[in-house]
Amino acid sequence: MQELERQALEKEQEKEMWKQAIIDLFKSNRLSERQLSLGMEKIFQLGHNAGHCRGEIHKKKMEETA
Repeated sequence: MQELERQALEKEQEKEMWKQAIIDLFKSNRLSERQLSLGMEKIFQLGHNAGHCRGEIHKKKMEETA
């Protein structure tokens, strides 16, 4: 379970790093709308993957208590 928690934290940290970089680049007019859209998709996917890790942790806890 610790491995899943570590993976979730890594994905959340990576998501925040990408989010800040993309926002900064867009604000400085160094990204097109298409590039912004692709970046936002990447951010969403990282958050989604972190959620799956957290879901697996919850599932394992439920199985242990059953």
